[in-house]
This record gives sequence, C-alpha cells and structure tokens, in this order.
Amino acid sequence: MTFGDHIRKRRLDLGLFRREVAAQLQVDVMSVVGWEAGDHEPLIRQIQKIIEFLGYIPGNLFPSSTLNQKITRSRLLHGMTRKQLAIQLGMDEATLRRLEAGTGKHSAGTLKKISDLIESST
Repeated sequence: MTFGDHIRKRRLDLGLFRREVAAQLQVDVMSVVGWEAGDHEPLIRQIQKIIEFLGYIPGNLFPSSTLNQKITRSRLLHGMTRKQLAIQLGMDEATLRRLEAGTGKHSAGTLKKISDLIESST
C-alpha cells in the first residue's frame, strides 16, 4: 500500500471529503487527490501530519529491521531531510547517505545519537 492508499482508506472510514482531509493536513485538495491516485508521494515535511491523521505508522512504508532502515524511518518520521539530520548528528550528508544505504561506518558517539533518534520515534 502507498501513502495514498492509507490516506484514502482512513478518509473513507471517517466519511470525510478530500477537502476536509486537505484542511486537516494543511495542504491543497489536489495534493490529496494526487496521493490517492498514486501520482505523487507526500513531501517529507508532510509525513508527520499524515501519520497523525492516520493514527498509525504505515509499517510497509517504513521498514525497520536493519539499522540503516531504522535511521531512514526515524529521519522521515521526524520530518527531517538528510541534510538536517546530518547537521544534528554532526556529520556530512554524504556520510549519512551511506549509513542509510547500509554501506557507511559510524563512531560510537554517532551510534548513540542515532540510537536516541530511533528511540524517540518508536
């Protein structure tokens, strides 16, 4: 299922019109239409509000069985870009990209910061 599938199901379960969902999510109605149609995905900054609307975190969209998946999941759930998280972790964006891809190395200090981030999104 896509974000749009989850949004459409929740909207229909609640008996809401797209414009009502758009108002709750503070987006225009065409965004909701596009998500539901599968034409595009929400922006990172919109994910937190969507999760609040859904009332759950769509597990199929945010797998978290490996450390790199947990890093990516936590970053997205916090509505952060890679650049923002890299700054918070005190590393460059390319290093974070490698960590999310599962090919990067990290120090004990960075691992602690990452663990704290992951803990705060569970």
